[in-house]
Amino acid sequence: MRLFGISPADDEPFKGRGGRLPFRFVAELLVVFIGVYGAFWAEGYWQRLEDRETEETILGALGAELENLAENGPVVRDGMALALAEHDEALARGDRPLPPYYREPGAETPSTSVWRATLSSGGVNLLDPELFFSLAEFYNRVESTADRYIRYNTVTEREILPLLSRGPDAFYDPGTGELDPKYGVHMDQLRTLRNEVSFIVARADTLRGRVLAELERIR
Repeated sequence: MRLFGISPADDEPFKGRGGRLPFRFVAELLVVFIGVYGAFWAEGYWQRLEDRETEETILGALGAELENLAENGPVVRDGMALALAEHDEALARGDRPLPPYYREPGAETPSTSVWRATLSSGGVNLLDPELFFSLAEFYNRVESTADRYIRYNTVTEREILPLLSRGPDAFYDPGTGELDPKYGVHMDQLRTLRNEVSFIVARADTLRGRVLAELERIR
């Protein structure tokens, strides 16, 4: 009698004595299973190696970018601090100094290309979550400060530089002898930028240490 189209005789080739599956069939099935499992394991192993190499590359590049920020940032910070200090000293002497300003002679903003590439490539998925959060917070601060500087420099080029040849009279209220408020605001923006750059320099150095420590851990 057939059940679901299969007769008892059809089942005989798969049975040994006592109705059990023959050893050869079980062995072949086991070989197939081990082969499939081994292939998945090997694929996962090589993927883990590739991910680790990628993570090492990312961490190394981020470490170099943070080092650049930590080493070049003080030049910007000190240039801003010097402009403000010279103005304050002249004011203390009773002079009418020109409004202080700072212009970056090189690139207007620091490079964040490694971080941007890490984000766009999905490489952040390989980073330790806590380290990723700290880096994301830091680079957000860097980009915010860069945007602030660009706005500041736009005012410098539009409102300060064209009037320098006229001397202090172009910047001070003739009635009160005080610095025109709009130039005072511009000077306050410079103080804010100096403080932000100081923070970025210190934070970049700390994060670089964490990145290098993580790089050593995974090696």
